[in-house]
Amino acid sequence: MECLEAGEYETLKQFFAQFDGRKIEEEYTEPLARIHARVFSHKYAVPCGCSPKEWKRFVEDLRGVYDTYEGA
Repeated sequence: MECLEAGEYETLKQFFAQFDGRKIEEEYTEPLARIHARVFSHKYAVPCGCSPKEWKRFVEDLRGVYDTYEGA
């Protein structure tokens, strides 16, 4: 696992401030997928919108990383 870069942290901060726990706004799908791929060292791919389990895992993974920066 890699550390977040400053821009990635800011993107996650904005995302989690707006995220209602259900819908991922279109503007965040690509950035979240890119951050997840880099931080967790896997090939970049945007999960299908019809695959909520995959997106849920991505968001949970990124929440864990983000929370470590927030001291939560």
